[in-house]
Amino acid sequence: SEEVRSVVTFVAPGYPLILAVVIKLFGLFAPYWVNFVFGLGWVVLLAALFREIFDDPKVEALALVASLYVMICGHSLNAHFLLYSFREMPSFFFIIGGLWLLLRAERNNSGLLYFLSGLSFILATGIREPSIFALAGPLLWLMRPRSASDPRRGSTRYVFFAPFFAVVL
Repeated sequence: SEEVRSVVTFVAPGYPLILAVVIKLFGLFAPYWVNFVFGLGWVVLLAALFREIFDDPKVEALALVASLYVMICGHSLNAHFLLYSFREMPSFFFIIGGLWLLLRAERNNSGLLYFLSGLSFILATGIREPSIFALAGPLLWLMRPRSASDPRRGSTRYVFFAPFFAVVL
């Protein structure tokens, strides 16, 4: 049926929009470099995320090397999907960015960082639809009970949801 065909052939507009802007600004061959730039950004964000999680620089480095190995060598097509003009790398960039921003927001109790974290997950979903499933962890993290003495107990963390409401409205 036409309804099923429209759902199956739907592509989130984020990545085509990125490509259109890049082509307009830098020319027809620029899309060849888009995922490479997102990939470099992803490595930087992944290193920053591991810096937030681990206290030992050796563990941070090992986690980064292991992640890079799995991403590049985990499957024979991974490198192709990450470097050529496919939607995975920009999606991963925004998911890792959202996780890093969420941890920074938790540490600083910053409404702006919570908002940017939620926005990052919206952008990831706008690029690759299954990225919405990456929200399970952050949602559980934000909804966990807090002790009465926790200074982050307040409603600042709920600013994370503001971008989602903006999209729905």
